[in-house]
Amino acid sequence: MTTKRFIAGAVCPKCQLIDKIVVYGESGAEVCECVRCGHKQYQEVEAKPAVAKIGKREQVIKVIRPQKQKH
Repeated sequence: MTTKRFIAGAVCPKCQLIDKIVVYGESGAEVCECVRCGHKQYQEVEAKPAVAKIGKREQVIKVIRPQKQKH
């Protein structure tokens, strides 16, 4: 199962709700999905970072893949 991570402060481009966006990997791409309305945005791992609109400002969302810890 793919781990889904919420993106704090991100606004859905479709329904405009804040804090409803999750990010996860699927078939070599990162998927940003709104858990409220189901809107999805796909981006290749090497592509430009996603941009979130916060009020009248835009902010770049950089997806950071967590590193597996060595035990």
